[in-house]
Amino acid sequence: MASVRLLRAASLVGLAALPLAACASTDPLGPIYVHTAGGTEQGVATQYGLVCLGKTARSGRCDVTVFYGDGPSSEPGQLTPIDANLCGIQIELKAPSCEISYTYPGVDDDLLIGVAGDRDQVFYSTRLVKDAGAPRRPVVEMPSGFPTEPSMLGAPVYRHEDQRYRLVGLVTGITTAGGKQALECLWPREMVPLAITAPRREPWRPTPTRDDIVR
Repeated sequence: MASVRLLRAASLVGLAALPLAACASTDPLGPIYVHTAGGTEQGVATQYGLVCLGKTARSGRCDVTVFYGDGPSSEPGQLTPIDANLCGIQIELKAPSCEISYTYPGVDDDLLIGVAGDRDQVFYSTRLVKDAGAPRRPVVEMPSGFPTEPSMLGAPVYRHEDQRYRLVGLVTGITTAGGKQALECLWPREMVPLAITAPRREPWRPTPTRDDIVR
């Protein structure tokens, strides 16, 4: 049903894209690993800034593992609540980011879930659950080997569209659909506040750049 593909961070920039699924020509960008005083969770870098669910902390200092052209880098960050569902993260460097899609995925769409760690990113293939007994709110199939510990919360869900992977959801928990485990997600409607209240850089902060960062 599902397949797992380990992607080295170096493949995120410059290299020819390797096939992950039918019609895929680029690799997803943006999965990040967030360390707070309360634990670890997943997040994603978008065109509006870095975002996570804030399950381990809603504000304050954090450390974020971001994947640049030369590999993973731990960057100091600051958490700021956006709404009840999302927290923004401010870091000094611009991170390789993905675009957000505000179109809900369909039952025939091939989706990828990205999980970041301190050294690598792993992508899992999945789809929406089609079973008649599934909840009315869309849920996705549990990929084989997908981590079920709390640190997977906030993992980005991507769909391939317009020759790139765009963000369509964030994993929020585990549920049951059709007698099997499935993943609940935040979908495009819940991510609108990120575009409206995107974190702004504090005026005193510098704006350093790196030549290998994907813009």
